[in-house]
Amino acid sequence: MRQHFCRLIWYYAFMFILGNISALAYMRLVGAEEIASLRRVARPQSLGPLETSKAASLAASSFLQAVGLPPCEIHLISTCAQRRRDHSDTVFHTFSEIPRNALLQVDDGVCIASPELLFLQLARTADLIDLIQIGFELCGIYPHPGQVFTSFGERKSFMTKQSCERYLAHQNDIPGLRRARAAIKHVIDRSASPMETASAIMLGLPYRLGGLGFPKFTMNEKIAVPLKMQHELGRSEFYGDLAWIDQRVILEYESNMYHSGAQRIASDSSRRNALSRMDYRVVTLTGNQIYDAQEFLRTAKTLASLLGHRIQPRVDAFEMRHHSLRHAVLKDQASTFRISA
Repeated sequence: MRQHFCRLIWYYAFMFILGNISALAYMRLVGAEEIASLRRVARPQSLGPLETSKAASLAASSFLQAVGLPPCEIHLISTCAQRRRDHSDTVFHTFSEIPRNALLQVDDGVCIASPELLFLQLARTADLIDLIQIGFELCGIYPHPGQVFTSFGERKSFMTKQSCERYLAHQNDIPGLRRARAAIKHVIDRSASPMETASAIMLGLPYRLGGLGFPKFTMNEKIAVPLKMQHELGRSEFYGDLAWIDQRVILEYESNMYHSGAQRIASDSSRRNALSRMDYRVVTLTGNQIYDAQEFLRTAKTLASLLGHRIQPRVDAFEMRHHSLRHAVLKDQASTFRISA
């Protein structure tokens, strides 16, 4: 259906570039594996400009519905030569020059902003904490439709922290650039879910932003099982949700979706026992503990003691800052930058 629709767009010489939350919605729908397969282009080639903003709105709306997204406000990218007034539910974001290799070719006549350009676009209007969350998602390995059970080792991310930093380093005098550079500093690659992201943000952000200032950690990093234990355990690797490898400490987030039921509970227990035999100390964190401020702090203190980290905020009104951060990352995990009618 998508390819057939794109051929119609080519026939009528329409062209549009999805950006901002429309590009984000499309990426979330098709997943990182599909996005990684798209060709990067400087600008769409061999097609004339949009005839009118109304034509762009109708074409983009039909395309988004054809691929399974509900009717919503549409965000498109244009150049100065294509400058158009916003029309109906369509918003145009004008670039005097689209950075090289900042677009992905979906099909004839249809492009989307690359994840790095998308991140910069969102930085124009998002506050810092929301932007950090989006950074975690774009650099993460969240499961997407049809890919829920893809193994960690096979999952891709839309971008990496390094690729985003490299892209931002080559930009100048673009709205949102300063905020984007500030936000990407706090992002960690390979978060596997919004709740892992929330935990990482609350633990890892500095005190001035309301976090608990924990030392640097990795997320879902592969931990090799010693050869002598591989046959016994039936596996050669584990993945630590939040891991301080040098200190051999792991924080495991246990969601209700993937960690309930007798069989799964037994598997989790066996996994923790195996990691313990490998000299790792494992602290578990549940969804209920994350949402309970006092329980979360108690778990954080347990984790801090294993790491030799002292939680000592030396900023004014830290409790208010931490409460504000908790509200920002937990208010609605499923709908940061929700696309709705």
